[in-house]
Amino acid sequence: IVLDEADVLLEIGFDKDILEIHSKVMEQKNKEALQVICFSATFNSTLNGILQKFSKEKFYKIDLVGNSDK
Repeated sequence: IVLDEADVLLEIGFDKDILEIHSKVMEQKNKEALQVICFSATFNSTLNGILQKFSKEKFYKIDLVGNSDK
C-alpha cells in the first residue's frame, strides 16, 4: 500500500477509507508480505496512529528536512 501526501488525505477526511483499504488488503494478501509506504510533509499524531496500526512492530521515518526527533 502506498500513501502519497498522507497528511493531506487525513486532513480531507480519508482516514476511514485508508483503514478500510488496509483491512481489505489484509484479508486477501499474506500479512507478512504486506508493505506500507507513506509519503507525507508532516507526521501528526493521527498519521502516526494509523501507521502504528499498520506496522507489525515498528516503522521507520526518514526525515529529509531535519525536524524529526528520530
